[in-house]
This record gives sequence, C-alpha cells and structure tokens, in this order.
Amino acid sequence: MSAPPTQPASSGAFQPLNSIWNHKLLIVLVAFVVAIGGTYVAYIKGTAVYRATAVIYVAPRFANILEDSKELEFQSFSQFQQFLKQQARTINRYDIVSEALARLGERASAVWRRPDESEREATERLQQQLQVRDVRDTYLITVSLESENADGLDEIVNSVVTVYLEKAKKEEIYAGEDRIEILAERRKAHVLRIKALTEQRNALAQVLGVTTFVEGSLNPYDTLLIESTSAVLKAERARIEADAELATYDAATGGESARAALNAAASEIAAKDPGLNSLKANLYKRRSEVLEQTTGLTENHPVRRIAQRELDDLENEVQSASAQLIAEKSVMLLEERRAQVRERAAVEDVLRAQLREQQDQAAWFATRYNDALDASNEITRERKALDAIDDRIEFLEIEASAPGFIRVSTWAMPAILPVSGGRTKLAVVFAALGGILGLVSAIAVDLLDRRVQTSRQVQSLVGFPPLGSFLEPSRDPAHRALLADQMRRLALALKRERDANGVRRLLITAARDGCGSTTVVLDLARELDRQGLRAVVVEANLFCSDSRYRTMPDRPGLLDILSDDLDPTLAIVPGDEALPDRIRTGDSVDEHLSDCSRLPRVLDRLDAQYDMVLIDAAPIRLSADTEYLAGICDATWLVVRARLAQIGEVKGSAARLEKASPPAVGLIMTGLTVFLGGGYYGKVLKEYRKTIVAKNR
Repeated sequence: MSAPPTQPASSGAFQPLNSIWNHKLLIVLVAFVVAIGGTYVAYIKGTAVYRATAVIYVAPRFANILEDSKELEFQSFSQFQQFLKQQARTINRYDIVSEALARLGERASAVWRRPDESEREATERLQQQLQVRDVRDTYLITVSLESENADGLDEIVNSVVTVYLEKAKKEEIYAGEDRIEILAERRKAHVLRIKALTEQRNALAQVLGVTTFVEGSLNPYDTLLIESTSAVLKAERARIEADAELATYDAATGGESARAALNAAASEIAAKDPGLNSLKANLYKRRSEVLEQTTGLTENHPVRRIAQRELDDLENEVQSASAQLIAEKSVMLLEERRAQVRERAAVEDVLRAQLREQQDQAAWFATRYNDALDASNEITRERKALDAIDDRIEFLEIEASAPGFIRVSTWAMPAILPVSGGRTKLAVVFAALGGILGLVSAIAVDLLDRRVQTSRQVQSLVGFPPLGSFLEPSRDPAHRALLADQMRRLALALKRERDANGVRRLLITAARDGCGSTTVVLDLARELDRQGLRAVVVEANLFCSDSRYRTMPDRPGLLDILSDDLDPTLAIVPGDEALPDRIRTGDSVDEHLSDCSRLPRVLDRLDAQYDMVLIDAAPIRLSADTEYLAGICDATWLVVRARLAQIGEVKGSAARLEKASPPAVGLIMTGLTVFLGGGYYGKVLKEYRKTIVAKNR
C-alpha cells in the first residue's frame, strides 16, 4: 500500500539524553554507591606517587662528522616514525636495564632492589614500571618512573638513559668493529694480490721491452708490424715505378718507342750540358766571323769557297759533339734506370724478409703483451677495491664517534611533589567514575531493553517502513492536533488505495494485546466517515472484547450471525459523535469463530452497504482466525506499540503475516514518545504550538 507523506526515520533506540532523563534515580543511585565506595578505597589505599622523567631527542637526520651515508638516511617520514617507536621499545630492554642497575651498585639495593628479590626479578620489575613513550608530533621520547618512594628515582632513570645512549651509539652503525675487521682482512688480500700482479707485469715488461701497457690502444709490436707493412708497400711501389721507367727507355722491352724515348731524354739532357753549349757558342762565334768575311763575295770567289768549307767543318764538329754526348747520356740514363730497379728490388726483398720475421714473432709478443695488459687492468681493479675499502674503514672509524641520531634533551631531576595517588584526587576520580557509570548504566538499560523503542527498529524487523506513526496520547493541544493530522493522513492514504487498487476490506491486527489496534481502527473509521466514506468496524477479537463495541440493549454479535446465518445489519451498532458503526464479536465458548465458511458472505453483504469494512482482529500470533481473515481481506495492517511490544513478538507477527500471504501489508506504530532533545516530532510540535498560540491571540 502507498504510505502517507514520508517522515524522517526515527533516530533509533540509542537516545542517551532520553535514557538519562528516564532513569535519573538509577544514575543518582549508581553514582552515590560508586562515590561512597571510592571514598573508602581512597582513604584506605590512597598514597602519594612520585615521578622522575628524562627526555631523549631523536633527530630525523644523522649528525655526521665527515660525510653523509645512504645507510644512515630515512627514506620517508613513516620510516622515521618506525625508527622512533623502535627506539622507544629499546630503552627498557633487559640488558640495558640490568646494566643500569649494576652501575648503581649498592645504591640500587637502597633505592630499588628489595631484600628478598633476585637481580633478575628486580630488573624485570623495573622493565615493567618504566614508562617509555614517544611524544606525538615531536622528535622526543620520555622515560618516566613512578614510585611511592621519591628517593633515587632520578638516579635510576638517568642510569637507564646513560646505558641506553651508549648501547644506541654502538648500534647506530651496526657491527661497526666487526665490519672494520672484515674490511681489514679483505684489504690485506687485495694488497698481496696487487704485489703479485705487479711482479708479473714487470717480468713481462723486461721480456717485451715495453714499459707502458694501455688498454684500448695498439701495442708497440702492432705498430711495428703496421710500419713494416707500410714500408714494404712503399718499396714495392718504388720498384714498380723503377720497372716502369726502365721499360720506358729500354728498347729490349719497349721496342722503337722506348729507343725514341731514350734518345729524346738523352737529347734533352745533352741540350742542357754546359760543355756542349760552350762548344756551340765558340763555333757559332767563329761561324759569324767567317760569314762576315764572305759578305759581298761571289760563290766562285776562292775566299768564299775556303770560308764555306770552314763553315761545313764547324757544323760537322757541332753535330759530332752532340751525337757523341747523346750516345753517352743514353747509355748513362739506361744504366741509371737499371741500377735503380736493382736497388729497389733489393730493398723490397730485405723489407719483406724483415716483415716475415716480425709476423712470425707477432703471436708470441701479443700473448705476453695481453698478459701484461690483463695484469695492469687487474691491478687497476684491485686498487679501486682497495680505495673503496680504505674509504669505508675511514668512514666507520670517523662516523662511529659522530653525534648520530640520539641525544639527551633533559636529564631526570629529583622528584619533589607527588603527581598522583593522593586521597583527595583518588576520591574525585571515583566520584567522576561513579557519574560516568551512572550515565552508562542508564543508557545500557534502554539498549538492553527487548521492547521496541522506535520506528526504525520495527522497520528493520519487518522489512518495510510504517504507514503511520502515532505519538503517545497527551492533553497537550499540540499533541492532539498532531495525532488528528496523523490519523487524517492515514485515512487519506487508505482512501487513495481504495480508489486506485479497490481496497474495501481492511484487517487490523497487533503484535500483542494492548498495542492500541482497537483505538486505531475506531478512529480510522470515524475519520473515513468525515471524508465521505461509509465505514463499519467488525470486532473479530475473541481473546479480549473491547467495551466500546457493547451497547444497550444487546444486539447479536458476529458469532451469532455466523452460527444462525442472520442478516449482518441486525448486529450493526449505529455510530455517534465518538464511535463509528460497529459489530461486536459476541460470546464464544471455544475462543474461535464458529463457522468461517459463512464469513465471506457476511463481508459481501457489508461491502454492499458500506464503502469500507474494517476488521478489528486479535493479535496474529495468538489467533488462527486472524490468519484466515488476512487471506480474505484486501489489506492487513500490523499495529506495534513502542515500549510495549517485544522484538520477538514483532518478528513472530511478521512471520505469521508472511505465512498468511495477504494481498497488501502495512505497519502502524503507536505509543511513540518525543525524545529529549527534540528530533522530527519535537520540531513539528513546536510548529503546532506556535500556530495554536498565534490563533489564541
């Protein structure tokens, strides 16, 4: 069925202010009992407690001397927080506390150790009583010790802190001495290895005649092979060139062209010869003189003929000298080319023999050179490892004495004034505890109450929200106005269901007797009459008949109609200003309806005369008749009264309704109260009161 306009869900059974108000006497009683008992305990047991506290500062960064180390860095703030907590749990470690007591000597027996207590028992007792806490949002750790005896508390705390600082200093660089010893052994091994490799490299250097071995560059022998190969190639080219030049001038190889080339080269050389040129100059001078003498003479003149013979002799002498010089130069040039070929061929042969010898020794040299090179590289690696070891040893030796992470912020001072445990303070604590227990007990009473308190509880039990929620009746005009409005809303919702879904028969049952189902059905019928729907109420509750159904004189009841098959109109009690038309149940011997087979016909006759038939049935958990009626009615409403119906009763009623399978199911809450502090109904009542006050004005 459709519900009336949605109202905010109840705030639940947990209503502390309301519980406190409803159980004021319980609160006062619990608080009084606890306060009286606490006063007695404070008088008997109350003693002053003294405290000595030292404060330790834990830095987020290692205070180094020479250099930083990743090993001593925190990668995040959460890692530092873990370190801080770990240090707080280290302070009361057994070995630290035991050594702290041992350092106190006889003073430990005077201020801490009991006469019948062993050293271990005293140490473990001090472990338990030391209060070590990291101060939130700071870098501080407090170390406190409380006791009824103030003497020596500061000495014990300071002794524990001193031993802790020494231990923490040694543990900051974990196993520092052992690590230095391991590094020293490793360093000795590296030194011996470097010495052996150096001796091996020196021996190879003497054999190879090389003093430097460099990785990534050519070894000297490779350079020598490259130079020798280059020299052979150059000699070969020079020999080829010499052969070519000889072939150019040697007629035996080049034929007539070579002869002509040789003649041309010799002629060129002869042309540049100073002696030949000097001879030519003298002869040409004499020729000029002879020509001057024959100038003007005829060819037949004796002097001219003598001069002509002389000129011919001069010309022949020049040609003869030139031919002789050219022949000499040709022979010399040809021999020179042949000698050059022989020379260069000899050089080439010598270089090739030398190259072959060097190539034969290359593998031997390369093997030993690579051995020496490997030795050099190994020496370099060993020296790097040695440098790393030296740096690490130096770091461990220097940083072991660095300030580090931890230092004392404040030493413990002698305890003068008590911090807790006095009789007055203890009594006040018990009084406050009594008040708190009283409040808790008041709230617990309501939380442990198995009765339903709110609409939300019932909704969680049955699985659907209530159609209507009615407050506890009151004389307050605002309450009455709100109840009337709630009933009007419920009637309008039922009227809409009748118009939309044809709901004409409504069965109203309850989770238990006393939930107010009869009041709800009678008021609902009156409200329907006011809205123009004729409604009749049929009482079908054989367990507890309500007096409002009786009338004088008596009329037949529902049982009479069913047993005698009477007209239902004979049993209808006419309504008035307070009550609607109604039919009472009547008297029954066996506490159940006599003939249920006639009940549908009775309801059909009532449907013909009325717009709505409302049936006031017994609690569904107690009556099978109610389950039967739920099956023949159009809708069934379950009424649950707050602070009366038990949780188990509501669950059982919901289970019965589910078994009966009515066409539609609704929930009505009654007896709700306005919780202290307001809530939804508190605000609504305030609005009603404002409206009423405004109307009265």
